[in-house]
Amino acid sequence: MLEIYIYLIIFIVVFLLRYILFILGKKKRKLNFNLEKKYLENKFDISKYKLSSNYINFVLSLNDAFIITVTLALTFMITNKMVLQLLIGVVSMMALIFITNEIIGNILKGKDK
Repeated sequence: MLEIYIYLIIFIVVFLLRYILFILGKKKRKLNFNLEKKYLENKFDISKYKLSSNYINFVLSLNDAFIITVTLALTFMITNKMVLQLLIGVVSMMALIFITNEIIGNILKGKDK
């Protein structure tokens, strides 16, 4: 039960930090360049103006927090060996990034029509 609380706290902290970075980055930079937004724009042909809202920043922050928390949970639950944890972490993080970005892109593409 303690592990669930730890993962929940990690999820909340990562989400808040990522969302604050989105907000601060938007204020400091005039171009507002974000690699995730560029990926979604180019791959799914979504308009640039559709991805510039706070809603998208919120969704991408939730996505990043989800990916980091699930990767952390998988690596520590499966094994205690450091090399195997590193391998599981890298593979699961890459898989989750591609899977969740595909899901988000398809949802945004459906809303764009």
